Amino acid sequence: MSHSNSRKQRQPHLLFSEQTGFQYCLTLPKHLSQDQRLPRQIRWSLGREEALARALGEFLNHSLPIDGIASLDSLSTEEILRKLEAAHSAIREALALTDQAWNALPSPIELAKSNLEAGLNRFKNENECGPTLYSEAVGGELIFTLTPSEKLKNALDVEFFRFDWPLGTSDHEAAKDAAIYICAAIEQLEGLLARTEVRELHRGTLPAVAMHDYLLFARPDKGSALPRLHKNLISSMNAFGLHRMLNKLVIPSSNSILHQVENGSYILDIDTAPLEAEFALLKRKKTSVDIPTTSVVLAKLIAETLSARAIAYLKIRLSEGGDEDAYSLAMLDINDLIRRMVGSGWHAAPMKPVPTRLIQATLIVCERFRREQIEVIPNVMHHIRQSISHVGARRQVLALPFVGNPRLVN
Repeated sequence: MSHSNSRKQRQPHLLFSEQTGFQYCLTLPKHLSQDQRLPRQIRWSLGREEALARALGEFLNHSLPIDGIASLDSLSTEEILRKLEAAHSAIREALALTDQAWNALPSPIELAKSNLEAGLNRFKNENECGPTLYSEAVGGELIFTLTPSEKLKNALDVEFFRFDWPLGTSDHEAAKDAAIYICAAIEQLEGLLARTEVRELHRGTLPAVAMHDYLLFARPDKGSALPRLHKNLISSMNAFGLHRMLNKLVIPSSNSILHQVENGSYILDIDTAPLEAEFALLKRKKTSVDIPTTSVVLAKLIAETLSARAIAYLKIRLSEGGDEDAYSLAMLDINDLIRRMVGSGWHAAPMKPVPTRLIQATLIVCERFRREQIEVIPNVMHHIRQSISHVGARRQVLALPFVGNPRLVN
């Protein structure tokens, strides 16, 4: 993601500059900085990837006593050193988990440099079944659309029937290359099904995060024009291990089901079995929530975070009073969390039908005509100027294609 759009969303102690990238800076109070074992300021370089830097910064904010100078004043040098060492160890452990995750898949740039023949073949096959690229207007942004295979549904652990992704370009050749790359990425994700340890450990989450990275990489802007995911969601494979550790995320219950509905958005059926023995009310209800996005990746990441937190919200509210009112309050809490995680930039209108091949071909022809018109006009104007220079003071009326019939008077 681009730094320019999201640097406006400030995060405590996280700084960015074009020269150094992201840095975490924490100034210690004077009584601690006078100790030779501690610097005046803790400054860690966090690299240039925003998602990872923000996850690291948030982790350090939780790990170190930064609630105010007063809290730092109350700590000894030994305590500060212990906290710093504990933070270092935890980060090493989290990054090791991230390395383990990437060992299962090629990075986006590695995939781009590899042989994409499998992606090309899949793109051709998909295109035989129906349009894979479409736009909603002449010259509009091209969108990749896909009917998912059973393998992809199983890899992501989501029941869905259509997936669309904006490619950030109106150029058909660039869009085709991006679509082939995405098809190659999907081939890789489907291959994870054969790896039992990955399938059982991550249950669709790792493929969803990896898919998000691949989709961003496929765009010319690498996703800079798209809204940034909510801070509680894993927005990068490089931040995978750290984010899971920081948010204490757990693998969703196998009985929680995420599925797409007719308008393209998603519904999560939450498994409340762990609470039903304590709260009989839940046995009589099917606890389902709407996730208002057509992005299968965003829906999956929200579902992971939501599954555990929804149970916590239900338990808190029902413990206060195990009646319908308490249940309604819990559902309000859950839906408020969903709204915040989806964010205004990802709210989805119902999916529009994919234009037929005839309509799409018409749009392509219109777009080519528009571009040719733009290219012809400078040449026509050049001829106009030449004609004017030859006629001297005479009136000249020129009938010109594309630009109407202007009357030029010298």
